[in-house]
Amino acid sequence: MGSLTFRALSPALGAEVIGLDLMRGELRPEEVAALRGAFAEHHLLLVRAGPVSVEGQLRLLGLFGPVLVNAGVDHAFVSNTRPDGIIGTGELRFHSDLAFTAEPDLGLSLYGVELPGGGTTTRFANAAKALRDLDPSTRSRLQGLRARHAFDLTTQHGHGRALDTPVPETGYRAEHPIVSIDPTMGTEVLYVSEMQTEGVLGLDEVEGRRLLELLFAALYSPGNVYEHPWELDDLLVWNNITLQHARGPMAVGEARTLRRATLAHRPIDQILTGFTPRTRAV
Repeated sequence: MGSLTFRALSPALGAEVIGLDLMRGELRPEEVAALRGAFAEHHLLLVRAGPVSVEGQLRLLGLFGPVLVNAGVDHAFVSNTRPDGIIGTGELRFHSDLAFTAEPDLGLSLYGVELPGGGTTTRFANAAKALRDLDPSTRSRLQGLRARHAFDLTTQHGHGRALDTPVPETGYRAEHPIVSIDPTMGTEVLYVSEMQTEGVLGLDEVEGRRLLELLFAALYSPGNVYEHPWELDDLLVWNNITLQHARGPMAVGEARTLRRATLAHRPIDQILTGFTPRTRAV
């Protein structure tokens, strides 16, 4: 059996795994070590080697943290065709899942089940690289600053910026250091996003907006973003703290289904008081 090789997907982030068979069963120790090393370096891995079962998807994702199982369910579907599909339509701005809670998701995985004929993509931005690339004066301004993240799961759909469209008081909110630490890798990241960051604590609205716009420009610059063109049976796994993800407007009348699994310690309804999945708008 040959060893795994890795092909960089872009200068910003991501690597394709070549030579990995997730359908044969348990991975060899040297494969596990290589995959963990590549995940730490590239933050996103792509497997493009034919059909992958739920078990294979979870086997890969579980190398990087605790796979979330809620009420016996270990995966879901991002879909505009399935009756149990979630977040199936509309544009999504750059974000990290559950940044508006005290326990953001640690990692995510999507697998291409059904794709529109006109193609579809997911964009990723590297929050670790963006922080490293900041000029020293901007980086020093962030020392000790915290940002407030907000989202209303019952009314918002993710296509707007929290800076431009105020999040209702009914939304959930959490504060995080602008320079945060990824708990699984220990990497420093620039932890603000256009979808969910509504302000900087201790700064007035004008100054806070000016700083956030500067940070967004760094995060979403072309050299810091990878756009993934989906193919059937593509499997992606990525770090939800070091990377942010987004998608453009969805094609009307075209089917799109991605199988989704998550790295997290607790499900959202255990993190947020009073929340149940039935109240979610997207």
